[in-house]
Amino acid sequence: MSVFFSPEFTMLSSVLENSIQQLLDSQMSDGSWKDCFDTGCMPDAQTAISLYLLDWKDWQWIEVLLTRCFSNTLLLI
Repeated sequence: MSVFFSPEFTMLSSVLENSIQQLLDSQMSDGSWKDCFDTGCMPDAQTAISLYLLDWKDWQWIEVLLTRCFSNTLLLI
């Protein structure tokens, strides 16, 4: 039995695999990273934008990301 993956899934898998490899490649020998990790609104916004650009229509996921992002942003006003 063969399994068929949609082109979107294949593209997203490739992007994720490349990102994971880049992250692992940038890890220092002591386990730390030279890159900083943003835990604010930007990763949520970037993920929502990426999903939109990939035409990934998982509205439940996107709604959670945007709601969290807008909630955090409104706290700053």
